[in-house]
Amino acid sequence: MKGSPFSRPFDDKLVPTTKKAIIKRGEVETYLYDMFTANKYNTNPTGNQFNISGFVSDTMYAGMYVTNAKIKEGDSAFEGLLSEINTGVYIKDITSPNIANGSFMVNFKGVTIEKGEYKYAINNGIIKSTISEVLHNVSTASKETDRETNLIAPSILVENIAAACIIGQLLKGRFRLLDA
Repeated sequence: MKGSPFSRPFDDKLVPTTKKAIIKRGEVETYLYDMFTANKYNTNPTGNQFNISGFVSDTMYAGMYVTNAKIKEGDSAFEGLLSEINTGVYIKDITSPNIANGSFMVNFKGVTIEKGEYKYAINNGIIKSTISEVLHNVSTASKETDRETNLIAPSILVENIAAACIIGQLLKGRFRLLDA
């Protein structure tokens, strides 16, 4: 991605990095392979293996990472998306999910939405779901995009995902899972 400080011509194993569609129309288009998994599945590495310093220690470990990601924008203005939400949650800050097996549980901060209006702050909410469930429940995306580190993304409206909030309420409805 031009101009991104995260762009690199090669991964840490000197495999060229390339532009690739990972998910298209809600379906997995491309898998990411490092040297080990490419050999195991008799295919080529995808240029996504990077040595990253651990969060708990200074130990380096190899993992597969996307250096830049862009989620395609939609046709609706953000304010239009917000006005469509009868009961839901606007998610502003979310922890990074561990999605190795497709399921995840993340903590978030945000605000409840009632009849298109912001209502109550949420300091510690939880969403537990699967990538498949989220992808199959995407309703629409905003036409505006923002950059958050190595991700360029619109606001995304996802329906029928349950969120539990610190105040103990279970909310079902439309949820904004990404706010880049």
